[in-house]
Amino acid sequence: MTLLNILYSADTGFLSEMSAYLARLEDLSYILMWTKTNVTGPKTPVTVDVIEMPRQQLSFYSKNVSGEGEPPSTQVILDTM
Repeated sequence: MTLLNILYSADTGFLSEMSAYLARLEDLSYILMWTKTNVTGPKTPVTVDVIEMPRQQLSFYSKNVSGEGEPPSTQVILDTM
C-alpha cells in the first residue's frame, strides 16, 4: 500500500473533502490515508482504502460489497485497533 500525502492534496476532490472533515477530529499530521492503487505520479487517480488515526486508536477501511444480482458498492467499516 502507498501512503497518501493529505497535507498537500488538491483543493478539490475526495482527498481534500475527507481531509477537511477529519481535521475536526485530529491534526492532519496524525492521520494516515493509504491506497492500494499503483501510484505513478502526483496526478494519478487513487482510491482511499484505509484511514488510520493512531492516537485515537481508530481505523477505517473500505470494503467492496454487493449482493447477488446487485451492482457493486462500497462500504466504509469502522474497526478499532
